[in-house]
Amino acid sequence: MMRIKHNIAALNAHRNLVNNNDVTNKTLQRLSSGMKINQAADGPASLVVSEKLRAQIGGLRQAIDNSEIGIAMVQTAEGALNEVSASLVTMRQLAVHAANEAVNDDEMLHADQEEINNILGMIDRISRDAQYGKKHLLDGSRGANGVTSGANLEFVSANEQTKGSGLGGYKIEVVEAATRSKLTGTIALTNDIIDRGEQITIEEDGKVITFNTLRGETVEANLNALKKTMADSNIAVELVLPNQQKLESLLEDSDLRSSIRHRIVGVHNNADALEEVLHQEDVATALREVGLNAEDIRTAAANITDSNEPQFITLRHKDYGSDPVFSVTSTTAGLVAAESDVPQDIKNGRDIAGKIQGEVAFGKGQVLKGGAFTQADGLEVIYTGSKGSESGEFVGSVTVTQNSMLFQVGANSGQTVTHGIREITS
Repeated sequence: MMRIKHNIAALNAHRNLVNNNDVTNKTLQRLSSGMKINQAADGPASLVVSEKLRAQIGGLRQAIDNSEIGIAMVQTAEGALNEVSASLVTMRQLAVHAANEAVNDDEMLHADQEEINNILGMIDRISRDAQYGKKHLLDGSRGANGVTSGANLEFVSANEQTKGSGLGGYKIEVVEAATRSKLTGTIALTNDIIDRGEQITIEEDGKVITFNTLRGETVEANLNALKKTMADSNIAVELVLPNQQKLESLLEDSDLRSSIRHRIVGVHNNADALEEVLHQEDVATALREVGLNAEDIRTAAANITDSNEPQFITLRHKDYGSDPVFSVTSTTAGLVAAESDVPQDIKNGRDIAGKIQGEVAFGKGQVLKGGAFTQADGLEVIYTGSKGSESGEFVGSVTVTQNSMLFQVGANSGQTVTHGIREITS
């Protein structure tokens, strides 16, 4: 017995056999699994690397599946938008058809309008019903939205970069309100200038109008004729009559809401239409809120009593900001242009300047946009008031809700893409 237990050659043979069996088993395991590392004993460091790679591969496969599902969702939205686009093309064709006044009668125009109304309703239905699963796509619920508080503050848009503001909202401060390019002559229009045959030329964005004074007519009649000529030409420059300037100044100083202000100014030269607007309940309420009454409006809007009283001509671009420009020429130096028969460019409008939540914002016209890499990045609001101060005039706030769609497109945390779809309605 002792002889067998101490047979060194036999023990060596047994050990080698066991080792060979282990090697054979590992080889068979690797062949059957297709993997070099199957357990920790095969190499602890290699196993860690292997498991990380396996997890990465699994994540990449799921990311591919996520991307395919996301593409399907976006394609669904694209299909709905294609229908909206086709509807808009049809509406444009109808508008062009309706413009052919020589052959259209009232019944044809009515039919065109009915079809346009139907198309508008269809666009709203598409916006309401376009879904992927149970998620609505075009009703605005898949993007960033905002609500403003402030008399002359309006929400324009926000994108996927804009952070939600919470209930307090983002504070809007205006340093300088936007203005329009404007010119007031240094010499008043008189009967003598009218009877000499004055010529005024206005050019804006390729459109040119020329007005020759009406000899023998009053100053008021000539100003009204010039205003009508400009309105009929659709040029983006307007003549601001004295009563309009007085009315606008009154309304701006009162901080009346811009929507109400525009309705009143739009009819200030039509007494009947002005009375109708002043008797509307929302207008009367808004006037009371800022301490004005209907009689204040009537007094400011009243025309000059002497139709031959000399008047300074004020021309103003319709758009706000530093970009809009127009050119004027006049026979008499100082009536509009500084020199006789020499064109003068008018470009003195200013862009709005202000802050959003204490951060300097970018201004363009009346639009204030949140700065890059700030919480309000991508947020746009319009301020239509006239107030501003060097330290920043608080004009209201905007509450932003962020509902943009978040797509996981990578295998790791943070590898996401955010995309928002704005509301698509008529």
